[in-house]
Amino acid sequence: MKLVKDYISGCTVYYWVSSPEKTEALSPQFRTFAQAEEWWKECMFSRVNSPERRRDSRVSEKQYENSDIQIDLSPDETRLNSRTIKVDLDLHKEKAQ
Repeated sequence: MKLVKDYISGCTVYYWVSSPEKTEALSPQFRTFAQAEEWWKECMFSRVNSPERRRDSRVSEKQYENSDIQIDLSPDETRLNSRTIKVDLDLHKEKAQ
């Protein structure tokens, strides 16, 4: 999904599309970046049907050694829903002028 910043009816809005080429909105229009980000997080987490696999950095290695938890992610792997949200397509600049 890609985040679009647009200017519609005199207002700045944010919404999600599947790709920059396909501008049909997958989400409602949001008035703030924070609202768009929250919608994306809820959407991503609703797709997950399995338990968290990453290690909790607040738990010591010894606690992991004494548990049945199996971690198969390397420390440098990042989940899709751990990425930094940014505007991927800015239509606002063109339309607001």
